[in-house]
Amino acid sequence: MLDENNTFNINDLLKTLFIQVEEQAKKNHTELIIQMDSSIPKLLRGDEKPLLQFFTKLFEFVFTNSNSSEIMLTLHAPDDFVYQEEVIFEIPHIDLLNDQSCILLKAILKNDLEALNGKIEKDSDNTLHIRIPFTLHELGFRRHYRLTDKSMLDKKVLIALKSKKLAETIKKYFQYFNYDINIDSIDQQSSVQTYNIVITEDENLTETSIQKLNHAKTLGSHIVWIGASAYKNKIEANDIIQKPITQEDIYLLIGKLFGSTESITKLENEPENLTEALDKVKRKKNKVLNEDILKENRDKAIEFLKKFGDSDIRFKELLKEKNIKAVKHCCNEVETYAKNIGAENLLNLVEMVKLVLQSGEDDMLAIFPNKYHKELKRLKASILK
Repeated sequence: MLDENNTFNINDLLKTLFIQVEEQAKKNHTELIIQMDSSIPKLLRGDEKPLLQFFTKLFEFVFTNSNSSEIMLTLHAPDDFVYQEEVIFEIPHIDLLNDQSCILLKAILKNDLEALNGKIEKDSDNTLHIRIPFTLHELGFRRHYRLTDKSMLDKKVLIALKSKKLAETIKKYFQYFNYDINIDSIDQQSSVQTYNIVITEDENLTETSIQKLNHAKTLGSHIVWIGASAYKNKIEANDIIQKPITQEDIYLLIGKLFGSTESITKLENEPENLTEALDKVKRKKNKVLNEDILKENRDKAIEFLKKFGDSDIRFKELLKEKNIKAVKHCCNEVETYAKNIGAENLLNLVEMVKLVLQSGEDDMLAIFPNKYHKELKRLKASILK
């Protein structure tokens, strides 16, 4: 089992993995491409070391035994990652996976996989599936990438890369923001300057390409290089992004290219600030029920039970309907009555819901119905004892 006393950043873990296996990948003339669903939370509970060790061993085996020029690692999770869910790591259509090599791979990874409480299997298409359960960082860090300026919207992007898989991965990340994406070579484009962003690299770049890029840049196009460039004396990129490229890299790139300083700061810091605010509320040392307040307001406690005894059901329905206005009204009403009877823990919970509502991170609300149900159950038991 992963140690849930710790938290780790899945983006940082993937970038560390990439660096650790990069040298061996180059020796084997293999490119590792990582593609991650935006539904996977950034912060997860657990110790990243055993997870990193597991994937380092996995790719050492893959690079040693595979003849593929490109290996893709894809990460999938349910859209509604509520509390604990399986993250599925896949390596599609891997050429080394005959039955014997698969048995050997499972033997090599057996102890590491057991420590992660994970499962590994191969399907008929030679795709390797690794399932590992993860728990959200306390109260969640749901990915919800919002472009904060109108200046960031409705962009046109040209992706000119040698690797079609990497190009398709980056296309998927830009499509999250409903951008217009084209994958093509620069030489094939007659009007590169019509694109707001051009993503390219040194591979297959010609003098004609460089001329077109320079012309496009003078007319306002933003040139973004993948990795370091040997052509920096001939064309200066607006920005450089390093592999592996994640959804978050594209998100921050858009902010840097088109957003104000204020919007970039908001992009980078808003989710962490919300998490800190929620954690601060959770750390308050309160009681299920303040007995001193209850003694003076016993009649109000009975009134509370009549009015809110089944409110957990209503709360769940409102969130399912995404009726945010009604959720806010419900929170305000519960808060008023809870204060009168000294229901301190329930007040904390309502405060956290209101913080999420104020932040606009509405997808985080999905974790609260179960918490509300449990807290209401404890409160009713305390009142009726």
